[in-house]
Amino acid sequence: MASDSSLIIQFIAETRDNLEDAARGLLELENSADQELINSIFRNFHTIKGTSGIFPEFKAITSLTHVAEDLMDQIRNGHMQLVAEHVDLFLNTLDLVGTWLDLIEETGAVPHDAPTTSAPLRERFLAFLNKGDEPQPAPATPATNAVAPDAASRKALHDWLPTLPVQFRQECASTLAAGESLCAIRYTPDENSFFFGDDPINLMRQLLSIHQLEIETGEPPESLDSYDPFVCRLSFMAVVGDSRESLAALFVYVDDQLCLVELKPEHLDRRKPRNQTATGAIDSAVSPAVSDDDREQAATPGAALDPAHKKSATAAVLKIDQSIINRFVDLVGEIIIAKNTLPYLSRRTADHYKILPLADEIYNSYDAINQIVESLQEIALEMRMLPVAKAFDRFPRLVRDISAKLGKKINLVMEGEETKADKDVIEALSEPMVHMVRNSLDHGLETPDERITAGKSPAGTIKLKAYQDNSNIVVEIHDDGRGIDPDKIRKKAAEKEIVTPEALAAMTDEAVIQLIMAPNFSTADAISDLSGRGVGMDVVNSMVQGFGGTVKIFSTKGSGSQVRLTLPLSMAIAKLLIIRQGDSTLGIPSSEIVEALIDLPTSRITTVAKLPLLEVRGNLVPLYRLSSQLAMANASLEKLDNFSAVVLTVRGETVALVVDSFSEIIDVVVKPLEGYMSGIVGGGGSLFRLLMF
Repeated sequence: MASDSSLIIQFIAETRDNLEDAARGLLELENSADQELINSIFRNFHTIKGTSGIFPEFKAITSLTHVAEDLMDQIRNGHMQLVAEHVDLFLNTLDLVGTWLDLIEETGAVPHDAPTTSAPLRERFLAFLNKGDEPQPAPATPATNAVAPDAASRKALHDWLPTLPVQFRQECASTLAAGESLCAIRYTPDENSFFFGDDPINLMRQLLSIHQLEIETGEPPESLDSYDPFVCRLSFMAVVGDSRESLAALFVYVDDQLCLVELKPEHLDRRKPRNQTATGAIDSAVSPAVSDDDREQAATPGAALDPAHKKSATAAVLKIDQSIINRFVDLVGEIIIAKNTLPYLSRRTADHYKILPLADEIYNSYDAINQIVESLQEIALEMRMLPVAKAFDRFPRLVRDISAKLGKKINLVMEGEETKADKDVIEALSEPMVHMVRNSLDHGLETPDERITAGKSPAGTIKLKAYQDNSNIVVEIHDDGRGIDPDKIRKKAAEKEIVTPEALAAMTDEAVIQLIMAPNFSTADAISDLSGRGVGMDVVNSMVQGFGGTVKIFSTKGSGSQVRLTLPLSMAIAKLLIIRQGDSTLGIPSSEIVEALIDLPTSRITTVAKLPLLEVRGNLVPLYRLSSQLAMANASLEKLDNFSAVVLTVRGETVALVVDSFSEIIDVVVKPLEGYMSGIVGGGGSLFRLLMF
């Protein structure tokens, strides 16, 4: 890489954040115009342009986002109205920059044909911008050339101007008397301006005529250790010969950091009393966009965010490389494994070596270590937690684009976006959800004419809902479309010989609906780029089960469908109930356990059609012997007198499992099998479920 790799890594991460924020904001703007949202999107493009400009080899990104920024600037200043064509152009630009980021991550450079690839987008931007140069009706609210300066900046300028050297003030008075204009400015860059791609020094160098300049450096750091070179503490005050218009153009991207005063003779008079009149003279010279209410609010103590608070809020977030977090979680896992040996050592010391006092001391040490490790475990899991919004964020754009392609009107509703789960779980959810939402868009929801004929509103609705259920995260995809026709599923299943005719005839409608997750099954009459190949729901089911989750489909013909995904909250650390069966020690995930029962009489067992059922709190649940399921030696010779059982939920069904005994619940580390073991069917946490059924 031509530039420092650590800087490029940081650039990629921050640019992706800006791309996501801008895309989300653009989709929100289509529903409601919000000036603050427009400003935020403008800042996203400005930041991408500025940070990419640090790297000469990324000139294609800088060039493309510059024209995008210019168009958004026209929109935010009221010179142009945002329309659907603008949104499409901005989104296509974000997509292209995102593709380039992927290539930069792989190769360290944008593709050599990037300027050619981006040329059509640039031309469309320039066409809009050239059209915007035509005379436009004056906007209802005048655009700001310089955003209202706060009271502190106005006062600083007011106090500074009369203190300038006498000779200079006399020269300024002569210049003003000759009819020439002078401006005084106070430019206070944002503390994080370097990260926004701004260069305050370079900006000041572009002033055409600086007559007087003073640079404030802020309070010196208490020590070198507390000095942060990436925080900008500079403030510039200057008297310049530049016009108000040229200054507004130069500082257009940082206009909220500029205080601008057109000089008058009274501003330079040291003898003029600093009373309300003098202050009013300066106030009248600042941008006309400053209202009295703005001034009053700016002058109100506490109206602006306290700088110390702002700095502490910024410092509260620390970005850490994912590999470091993964390493930390791995080490916590190793500590958990080491911790779990202590109870065993305690028992062995007591039973084998007969040293009871030492056994007690080991177990007491285990209690203390266990508390510390549990706290570390909570921190490790929290560090890996992400809100499900990370998986939901892609769907407003997906629904918008596909619904336009299909000619359908669709509203997207999202609930529970703040629900958190392990990073791997969130990533595992993304692809299955894409398949299901595409199915709802293509198969489930009708066209506006079809919906009106069916007595529905022209616009359909897709709802994404996430919530936590014990130690699982549940994500549901609802639509109010045509629903699934069980008879059509039966016909297709028979044609494709998915199941035997006898089994198909015996299946309930609910069971038949689940057949759409069978390999190569599709109800589409024709293959399109959206569906029809019979791999969508099969992929969903395989992926979710591979992560130890389940998929359940519910549907009512004519009313809509619902797909429910259930996945564990975390795939890094789990709790197991330790059980004994013969000479073997086994574990069952505690998240699947309903309850554990001991000393049960055989009278609690009922046999129906040769299937043993256990009575549990008034309900009958299927009863299995663990020894038989695992094909253990002498399993068929076991006799049930009084027995122990574990009641658990497997694939949404409640069953009971006969075991010899059970003891404590321990923490374990869940890791994928490696090497030859990685190819074992049922690995990664699903081996137990496979053997049971």
